[in-house]
Amino acid sequence: MATAQVVTMKPLGRVLDARLRQDALTEVEWYFQLAEAEMSAPSNFGRMLASVSTEGYWRTPEDHAEAATAHRRIRSWLYAMPNNEAGVLQAAYEPREWPRAVLVHFGDLTGIAVRLTCTIDEWPEDRRLQELMDQTRARELATRCADREGEVMFLERLHARATARLDFAVAGYLRVRGIARCVVNNRGWRGRGER
Repeated sequence: MATAQVVTMKPLGRVLDARLRQDALTEVEWYFQLAEAEMSAPSNFGRMLASVSTEGYWRTPEDHAEAATAHRRIRSWLYAMPNNEAGVLQAAYEPREWPRAVLVHFGDLTGIAVRLTCTIDEWPEDRRLQELMDQTRARELATRCADREGEVMFLERLHARATARLDFAVAGYLRVRGIARCVVNNRGWRGRGER
């Protein structure tokens, strides 16, 4: 009789398999950054351009179908998560232009760190206004990053909170995703952790 493996909320470094964590990060990054480009092309001209990946690999119609299937599965896992956890993954991986000082200090955690500087009571419902607020907070955070010596405690605490939020969100994603292999075809694309 087969036993089911359970992913718990204990610290990720001790409980979760490194492959599962890397697969989860690869899937989420691909979903927010490349999925639409790999699924389909809206015109014949786009289809001609989309037949070759950025790495020079030929992409077949089957590759496009696999990408669409992977997109649906990842989206269903993200929708099965609590909104706040899925939002953390979106903040971490959605492509955005951030001030250089913030990117240098927070790296892959930049989007999460910026969101952590916002307060719930001022958070707008409109997506465009949310992006404007993110940019405003990012500029304010860039000012604090520039004054590293005076803001060292604040920046260290914010970095630790962003790391904890990402770890918690990845654990939530893994709870709904399970222990299956990565659904993203990595041919022609490598995520942040694989470079």
